[in-house]
Amino acid sequence: MDFRLEQLAVDEIEQVRGLWMSLHEYHARVGSSRLEIAPMRSAEAAWEVRGRALGGWLREPGAFALVARDEDGEQLGLAVVRLKDSPGTWEVGERVGELTALVVAEPARGRGVGEALTRECMRRLREDGIRLMSVEVLSDNEGAIAFYERAGAVETSRVYWLPLDGAGEETS
Repeated sequence: MDFRLEQLAVDEIEQVRGLWMSLHEYHARVGSSRLEIAPMRSAEAAWEVRGRALGGWLREPGAFALVARDEDGEQLGLAVVRLKDSPGTWEVGERVGELTALVVAEPARGRGVGEALTRECMRRLREDGIRLMSVEVLSDNEGAIAFYERAGAVETSRVYWLPLDGAGEETS
Protein backbone atom coordinates (compact mmCIF):
# COMPACT_ATOMS: atom_id res chain seq x y z
CA MET A 1 0.00 0.00 0.00
CA ASP A 2 1.62 3.25 -1.12
CA PHE A 3 -0.65 5.41 1.04
CA ARG A 4 -1.66 5.76 4.67
CA LEU A 5 -5.02 6.31 6.36
CA GLU A 6 -5.41 9.07 8.95
CA GLN A 7 -8.34 10.15 11.06
CA LEU A 8 -9.60 13.64 10.24
CA ALA A 9 -10.50 15.90 13.16
CA VAL A 10 -13.66 18.02 13.11
CA ASP A 11 -11.66 21.22 12.82
CA GLU A 12 -9.88 19.84 9.72
CA ILE A 13 -13.01 19.54 7.56
CA GLU A 14 -11.99 22.45 5.35
CA GLN A 15 -8.87 20.48 4.36
CA VAL A 16 -10.99 17.97 2.40
CA ARG A 17 -12.94 20.58 0.46
CA GLY A 18 -11.05 19.75 -2.76
CA LEU A 19 -11.74 16.03 -2.43
CA TRP A 20 -15.42 16.65 -1.82
CA MET A 21 -15.54 19.03 -4.81
CA SER A 22 -14.22 16.17 -6.96
CA LEU A 23 -17.14 14.05 -5.72
CA HIS A 24 -19.51 16.85 -6.73
CA GLU A 25 -17.98 16.83 -10.24
CA TYR A 26 -18.35 13.05 -10.39
CA HIS A 27 -21.99 13.26 -9.31
CA ALA A 28 -22.57 15.79 -12.10
CA ARG A 29 -21.45 13.09 -14.55
CA VAL A 30 -23.33 10.11 -13.08
CA GLY A 31 -26.34 11.61 -11.28
CA SER A 32 -28.62 12.37 -14.19
CA SER A 33 -31.70 10.71 -12.67
CA ARG A 34 -31.80 13.29 -9.89
CA LEU A 35 -31.81 16.13 -12.42
CA GLU A 36 -35.41 15.15 -13.17
CA ILE A 37 -36.28 16.31 -9.65
CA ALA A 38 -33.89 19.19 -8.94
CA PRO A 39 -31.06 21.11 -10.60
CA MET A 40 -27.56 20.64 -9.19
CA ARG A 41 -26.11 23.23 -6.88
CA SER A 42 -22.84 24.83 -7.86
CA ALA A 43 -19.80 23.13 -6.34
CA GLU A 44 -19.31 26.04 -3.94
CA ALA A 45 -22.94 26.05 -2.80
CA ALA A 46 -22.88 22.26 -2.44
CA TRP A 47 -19.76 22.46 -0.27
CA GLU A 48 -21.42 25.07 1.97
CA VAL A 49 -24.22 22.58 2.66
CA ARG A 50 -22.13 19.42 2.87
CA GLY A 51 -19.15 20.90 4.70
CA ARG A 52 -21.47 22.15 7.44
CA ALA A 53 -23.18 18.73 7.59
CA LEU A 54 -19.85 16.89 7.81
CA GLY A 55 -18.76 19.09 10.69
CA GLY A 56 -22.01 18.38 12.51
CA TRP A 57 -21.85 14.64 11.89
CA LEU A 58 -18.28 14.39 13.15
CA ARG A 59 -19.40 15.86 16.46
CA GLU A 60 -21.84 12.96 16.93
CA PRO A 61 -20.77 10.02 19.13
CA GLY A 62 -19.15 7.24 17.12
CA ALA A 63 -18.72 9.26 13.91
CA PHE A 64 -15.35 9.53 12.18
CA ALA A 65 -13.67 10.57 8.94
CA LEU A 66 -10.60 8.99 7.37
CA VAL A 67 -8.31 10.50 4.78
CA ALA A 68 -5.96 8.48 2.56
CA ARG A 69 -2.67 10.27 1.84
CA ASP A 70 0.33 9.38 -0.28
CA GLU A 71 3.95 9.65 0.91
CA ASP A 72 3.96 13.39 0.10
CA GLY A 73 0.81 14.01 2.15
CA GLU A 74 -1.41 14.50 -0.90
CA GLN A 75 -5.04 13.52 -0.28
CA LEU A 76 -6.12 10.48 -2.26
CA GLY A 77 -9.45 9.67 -0.65
CA LEU A 78 -11.97 10.38 2.06
CA ALA A 79 -14.49 8.28 3.98
CA VAL A 80 -17.02 9.63 6.48
CA VAL A 81 -19.05 7.40 8.80
CA ARG A 82 -21.76 8.23 11.29
CA LEU A 83 -24.04 6.12 13.46
CA LYS A 84 -27.81 5.97 13.12
CA ASP A 85 -30.61 4.22 14.93
CA SER A 86 -31.20 0.82 13.41
CA PRO A 87 -34.34 0.00 11.45
CA GLY A 88 -36.77 -1.57 13.90
CA THR A 89 -37.91 -4.50 11.79
CA TRP A 90 -34.60 -6.32 11.42
CA GLU A 91 -32.30 -7.55 14.16
CA VAL A 92 -29.11 -5.73 13.29
CA GLY A 93 -28.32 -4.20 16.68
CA GLU A 94 -29.34 -0.90 18.21
CA ARG A 95 -27.19 1.26 15.92
CA VAL A 96 -25.90 0.91 12.36
CA GLY A 97 -23.04 2.64 10.63
CA GLU A 98 -23.72 4.82 7.61
CA LEU A 99 -20.97 5.53 5.10
CA THR A 100 -22.10 9.05 4.26
CA ALA A 101 -19.24 9.77 1.87
CA LEU A 102 -16.56 7.84 0.05
CA VAL A 103 -14.42 9.86 -2.33
CA VAL A 104 -11.36 8.74 -4.26
CA ALA A 105 -9.45 11.35 -6.23
CA GLU A 106 -9.51 10.60 -9.96
CA PRO A 107 -5.74 9.97 -10.29
CA ALA A 108 -5.85 7.55 -7.33
CA ARG A 109 -8.65 5.34 -8.66
CA GLY A 110 -7.73 1.71 -9.20
CA ARG A 111 -5.00 1.79 -6.52
CA GLY A 112 -7.07 0.23 -3.73
CA VAL A 113 -7.75 3.51 -1.92
CA GLY A 114 -11.54 3.11 -1.84
CA GLU A 115 -11.23 -0.51 -0.79
CA ALA A 116 -8.78 0.34 2.02
CA LEU A 117 -10.98 3.17 3.29
CA THR A 118 -14.10 0.98 3.21
CA ARG A 119 -12.37 -1.92 4.98
CA GLU A 120 -11.02 0.37 7.69
CA CYS A 121 -14.47 1.88 8.24
CA MET A 122 -15.93 -1.60 8.55
CA ARG A 123 -13.16 -2.70 10.92
CA ARG A 124 -13.69 0.29 13.21
CA LEU A 125 -17.44 -0.22 13.29
CA ARG A 126 -17.06 -3.94 14.07
CA GLU A 127 -14.61 -3.05 16.84
CA ASP A 128 -17.33 -0.84 18.35
CA GLY A 129 -19.90 -3.64 18.18
CA ILE A 130 -21.72 -2.34 15.10
CA ARG A 131 -22.98 -5.14 12.84
CA LEU A 132 -24.11 -3.29 9.72
CA MET A 133 -22.91 -0.41 7.56
CA SER A 134 -25.21 1.15 4.98
CA VAL A 135 -24.38 3.37 2.04
CA GLU A 136 -26.65 5.29 -0.36
CA VAL A 137 -25.55 5.14 -4.00
CA LEU A 138 -26.90 7.14 -6.92
CA SER A 139 -28.92 4.76 -9.09
CA ASP A 140 -26.95 5.89 -12.18
CA ASN A 141 -23.57 5.22 -10.54
CA GLU A 142 -22.87 1.76 -11.91
CA GLY A 143 -19.20 1.90 -10.89
CA ALA A 144 -20.05 2.52 -7.22
CA ILE A 145 -22.78 -0.12 -7.26
CA ALA A 146 -20.30 -2.70 -8.60
CA PHE A 147 -17.67 -1.57 -6.06
CA TYR A 148 -19.97 -2.06 -3.07
CA GLU A 149 -21.31 -5.37 -4.37
CA ARG A 150 -17.72 -6.64 -4.70
CA ALA A 151 -17.26 -5.60 -1.05
CA GLY A 152 -20.24 -7.77 -0.09
CA ALA A 153 -23.02 -5.17 -0.05
CA VAL A 154 -26.57 -6.28 -0.80
CA GLU A 155 -29.24 -3.94 -2.15
CA THR A 156 -32.07 -4.02 0.38
CA SER A 157 -34.02 -0.84 -0.33
CA ARG A 158 -34.33 2.09 -2.70
CA VAL A 159 -34.49 5.81 -2.02
CA TYR A 160 -37.19 7.81 -3.78
CA TRP A 161 -37.44 11.57 -3.93
CA LEU A 162 -41.00 12.93 -3.89
CA PRO A 163 -41.24 16.57 -5.00
CA LEU A 164 -43.54 18.60 -2.78
CA ASP A 165 -43.95 21.57 -5.09
CA GLY A 166 -47.09 20.26 -6.79
CA ALA A 167 -45.35 17.99 -9.27
CA GLY A 168 -47.11 14.67 -9.57
CA GLU A 169 -50.39 15.92 -8.05
CA GLU A 170 -53.54 15.03 -9.89
CA THR A 171 -55.49 17.97 -11.20
CA SER A 172 -59.20 18.02 -11.95
